[in-house]
Amino acid sequence: MPYTSYRGLSTEDVDALYAYLMTRTPMAVANKANTLGFPFDQRWTLAAWNVLSLLAKVAEPDPNRSDVWNRGRYVAEALGHCGECHTPRNLIQAMRADASYRGATIEGVEAPDITPDGLRRMGFDPHGLAQFMRLGLSAQGGATHQMFDVVHFSTQHMDEADLTALSAYLFDRDALPSEPEKPVAPTPVAVPQAVASRAQATYAGLCAGCHGQAGEGIPHVSVPLRTNALMRVASGSGLVRATLHGLPAQRFPGNERMEAMPPFANLLDDTALAELGTWMRAEWGGQSAPVSAEEVARQRAGLRADASK
Repeated sequence: MPYTSYRGLSTEDVDALYAYLMTRTPMAVANKANTLGFPFDQRWTLAAWNVLSLLAKVAEPDPNRSDVWNRGRYVAEALGHCGECHTPRNLIQAMRADASYRGATIEGVEAPDITPDGLRRMGFDPHGLAQFMRLGLSAQGGATHQMFDVVHFSTQHMDEADLTALSAYLFDRDALPSEPEKPVAPTPVAVPQAVASRAQATYAGLCAGCHGQAGEGIPHVSVPLRTNALMRVASGSGLVRATLHGLPAQRFPGNERMEAMPPFANLLDDTALAELGTWMRAEWGGQSAPVSAEEVARQRAGLRADASK
C-alpha cells in the first residue's frame, strides 16, 4: 500500500474511492499472520519511520504552471504513485527527494529513469508516452512485469485528458506539442569485430526468427528490438533478465497480444549472452558500456536460487 503517495489524494477522490469500495461484495478471506522477523514485525517501527520519512506537507498546485501540468503532477505523484517504483530509495527505504523518477530496481527488475532526459533516451516523445500508457505497446517495446499490471489494471482505463496530463508532467511541459516529435536515433557504437561476429551469429540463430533480421519485430508476435528501450537504458540488466528468464505471452488493450519469449538460460553461456547484449545495445542503443559475463552469472545464480525455492 503506497500510502506515502496516496496521502496526496484529494478529499473528493478519497470519498469517491471509499464509496466505490463499499459497493463491492465482502469476501470471507482470513487475514495472513505476520511472518516478519523482529524488529520489522513491530508496528511502532512504522510510526518511527513515518516521523523520519513522511513529508510534512503534500504538493500544492503550482500557480506558475498550467492546469494540465498540475493535473499531471497529481496523477503521477498521488493517483499513479509513479515514484514508488521509479525513484531510488535511501538507507531506510524512503524515496529520495533528490532523485525523483531517476530509476530504481524492484524485485530484480529495473524500473527505468522516467525524467524528461530518461524518457527521451528510451526513445519516447510526449505523444508516444501517452499512447504507451494507454496500450502498453510501442516502438520502445511492451510493458512487462509490474508495468504490465499498471497498464492492465490502471492506465488503459484513464481518460485521454489524464493520460495527456501525465505525459505533459513527466516531460515537464505545460501542454503536449501539436504534433508528435521524432525521437533522435542513437548513434551506433563500435565493438570489437570478433565480439560483433559471434554476437551476430547468435542473434541470427536464436533471435531473428521472431524479432527480425534487423530487429524490426513482427506485429502481433514480437516487439521490435532496434528501437527497444532495453537497448538504450544505462544498465543492460533488463535485457539479460529477459533473455535468461523469457517472458510470458501477454494480451494488451485493443485485442493486441505478443507471443511468449522462451528462456535462453540453457542455450547461452555467460560469455555468449554478454557478447550478444553488448553488440545489440551498442548497435541499436548507442551504449558503449559492455554487458559483462559477471552480470550474466549473477543473474543466472539468482534464477537458480529462485528455482530451488
